[in-house]
Amino acid sequence: MAFMMHCNKLSFIPKKNVAKITFIDYKTYFCSCMSQMYNVINLPSVDSTNNYAKGLLKTSRPAEFTVISTDYQTGGRGQGINRWYSENERSLTFSMIFYPGFLSPDRQYSLSQCVAAGICDFLNFYCVNARIKWPNDIIVADRKIAGILIENSIGKDLLTWSVAGIGLNVNQTMFPEDLSQAVSMRMHTGQGYKVNELLPQLIEAIICRYRILNEKPEIISRDFHSLLYRLNQQVVFSFSGYRLQGVIQGVDNSGRLLLKTAEGIVIPVIHGEGEWIPA
Repeated sequence: MAFMMHCNKLSFIPKKNVAKITFIDYKTYFCSCMSQMYNVINLPSVDSTNNYAKGLLKTSRPAEFTVISTDYQTGGRGQGINRWYSENERSLTFSMIFYPGFLSPDRQYSLSQCVAAGICDFLNFYCVNARIKWPNDIIVADRKIAGILIENSIGKDLLTWSVAGIGLNVNQTMFPEDLSQAVSMRMHTGQGYKVNELLPQLIEAIICRYRILNEKPEIISRDFHSLLYRLNQQVVFSFSGYRLQGVIQGVDNSGRLLLKTAEGIVIPVIHGEGEWIPA
């Protein structure tokens, strides 16, 4: 059975030191969000909240910011063949529906930047110093705390809809052996959290960033880069069958990671063609 809530009172008020956007700007955008309603459809369990959201989009047009959340996801997915591990009622697992008609297909990675920045805003509010690891992971102290999977429907010149799947580790205290690099909010801070109270706060942080993306996309790009994991540091990638070593210069408008080699050549790495090699 699915349960739906209609929410329009924002409860997430960010601290002054969230990313680089000024607190005055945040107050402006949060005031504009106060009248924004969003629906939450809660499912006790589901194979994938992204799949459920896409099923809704096939037969209807749910309101923007409709959220599908679940207590337990049985077939969570990450990028490519990666999977997302969720523990019953110990993590936040949900998908949000967007209609980003203001974004052209070549700017679709901006939505990932926006969602990632919103997650970092939320985590930093709870004193969890988070960074964005290209292309779509959220990292705390070199360990993964959250992941994002965005799927888009592309029209002729714009995105017709997008589904952003988000998984955030909250109260887990251990993970399977093959996920030894994962971490949760509880493991990092030593505190337990009420998962159902965190969900609206995280949704609101993302909605705020989405509004900024629509009106001032340069702020999203700026703050994304201020949060980019290993920016201006040397990393090693497995790229097209060989090891590529370089310094991260940033991410371009198409979502390609820019690596500068020792020879001074900047090489764009496309997601799926290059993989991080642990330091």
